Parts: sequence; C-alpha cells; structure tokens
Amino acid sequence: MKETKIEEVVEKIEAVELLLRNLRLELEETQDWRRTQDSKRGEREIQVGDLVRIKNPGPFQEKEGQVVKVNHESGFVSVLGKNKKRRITRKKKNLEKIDSYTGK
Repeated sequence: MKETKIEEVVEKIEAVELLLRNLRLELEETQDWRRTQDSKRGEREIQVGDLVRIKNPGPFQEKEGQVVKVNHESGFVSVLGKNKKRRITRKKKNLEKIDSYTGK
C-alpha cells in the first residue's frame, strides 16, 4: 500500500520536473527572441517608451519627449514632453525616433 503511494509521488515529481524543464526551454527561447528584437529596435516603428523628436512643434510646445500611447488604427501618437508637463499628440509621420534628448 505504501509502496504504491510512494511510486505515485515519484511519478508526479518526475512529471513536474519534465514540465519545469519545458518551461525553462520556452523561457530561454523567449529571452533569445527579446534580445534579437532589441537589436532591431532602430528598424521598427515607434512604440511606447521610445524617445522622439517632434518635427512640427507648435509654439511653446516641447520639441522632444517619450511616447506614452500609440493608436495604430488612426496613426496618432501621444508624447509626454521632456519636462513631463503636458502631452502632445501627433501623427507618426511627424515624429522621429532619437536615442537621447539633446543637451539644451
């Protein structure tokens, strides 16, 4: 009686170990995919978190900021200004990705 319970527990442990191994493999594949995506960051279109320069700023509007929202259907992007005071909304074509803010 006890031997069958022990055997069942051992089988369950082996099944859990197998599942854990598969999950580790999936995690490694996902991390590899993310690393390759980061290297392609300059090639892709604008996404949330990117730093952008506004090509057609209005008077008293900031010229640079960080993307906080992207509407793929309409093509509009919301940008939080460099000083984080107000949001500016522009079409994607009027934004340019940058690596860092200018020194001004």
